Amino acid sequence: MKADDVNGQPVDGLDMAASSFAPRVVVVIPVFKHPGLLAEAVGSVLAQRASFEIAVVIVNDGCPFPETEEIGQAYALAGENVFYVRKPNGGLSSARNFGIDFAARTFPSFEAIYLLDADNRITTSALQAAIEKSLCRYSELRESTNLLSSICSANSLSTFFKRFRSFFSSSFGFPILGLGFFGLP
Repeated sequence: MKADDVNGQPVDGLDMAASSFAPRVVVVIPVFKHPGLLAEAVGSVLAQRASFEIAVVIVNDGCPFPETEEIGQAYALAGENVFYVRKPNGGLSSARNFGIDFAARTFPSFEAIYLLDADNRITTSALQAAIEKSLCRYSELRESTNLLSSICSANSLSTFFKRFRSFFSSSFGFPILGLGFFGLP
């Protein structure tokens, strides 16, 4: 129900006042030239069957199509858990980082981030499964006294990538539940 511009200021008079909403997972959806697919991506997040709160942060990465703005704002106005932010075009990584920064400022107690591109969708149980698996793995690795040893002792490539993802996530202070090239286990 909120919108933000690149400077963190409210857009179009929408109220950014703090609420009691404290999501456990934040899904960041960067969008550039995919206004038709954006609704499907957001809809797949809103359809999640999860035992925890989920926030959606739509990041307009300077898309020139007015439909992107219209769709993003419509979702933000319709739901307390959807946030629409915009920034000048900087590419996918820049948009993801902007969304992560927004989430960290807006929801300081969130536990995990899921990065979902606007042209993708997730199944209705994806976030519940991801949080159950990744947070367990994340806490095990954080308790390890030697993370590098833990990663290097992997018995298979699959185990290595799972441990690498968890180690990578720990450097942010929260797990990254989904990355395009890693996917979910």
